[in-house]
Amino acid sequence: TINGVRYRQSLGTRDKEIAAGKAAEIEARVRRIEVYGADREYTFADAALKYLEANHESRYLPPLIKALGAQRLGDIKPGHIRDLALKLKPAAKAATRNRHVLVPARSVINFAADRGMCQPIKVRSFDEAAVKKVAVDRQWLDKFREHATHHRLATLALFNFVTAARIGESVQLTPEHFDLDAKTAWLSGDNRKTGESRTYYLTDELVRELRMIVPRKVKDGRTLMFGYSSANACIWAWKDTCKRAGIEYVTRHEAGRHSAATEMIVRNKVNPATAAALGGWSNP
Repeated sequence: TINGVRYRQSLGTRDKEIAAGKAAEIEARVRRIEVYGADREYTFADAALKYLEANHESRYLPPLIKALGAQRLGDIKPGHIRDLALKLKPAAKAATRNRHVLVPARSVINFAADRGMCQPIKVRSFDEAAVKKVAVDRQWLDKFREHATHHRLATLALFNFVTAARIGESVQLTPEHFDLDAKTAWLSGDNRKTGESRTYYLTDELVRELRMIVPRKVKDGRTLMFGYSSANACIWAWKDTCKRAGIEYVTRHEAGRHSAATEMIVRNKVNPATAAALGGWSNP
């Protein structure tokens, strides 16, 4: 008990002398925080650990922890993070610097701020060039499916076009993720970019095509509905299919998620809120 506040946790040892030493370290940290403030005591590595323990995105954190880990949270200023982005990604586009450095660093620090470890931080993003998003129509999709190297690739394209699934989600689906009688599929948040589970709504046409697929076992032992072990496993077949069909090459994401939005909102006049709910977008 320190200043009337009880702290209860395991110290991970049965040795009383070691336990006493660790308890003394905890008490010293609490008193330093009282005197100097939490942001002068906790480091970026402390904040990142808490962030990861809460099951947040970890993909871009290792280089940030290596660069900022030992720094006190109170010493990290917005300019330091922007400078780090330029250092880590010298030849990258603004969007990449924002996504790989600014967003995760900002997220970790503001996560820590919510827990009283520091003050929140605002980091001005690098200005991103406007990107023209491409969407295909049903005519493009039908030509692609007609010339697809395999039925599973043709059905994968249809699945993404109908459900607005990301390619990284689709390739993880196993037969157990589908309830074809209910015309739905489901994927947990652990396997999705956003960390939230999602239900995919299937059309009658898509259900018929899925019933004809023979799930395929990949090298790591998983049996996958579309038979591709990763998001990149079908990229060459995709490009080859576009070439043989005589259609413009469009990325899998554009032909899927972008085109699903266009199909719903522009061509079928579905209101944005409903389209967002059907396609798994958090913001209409």
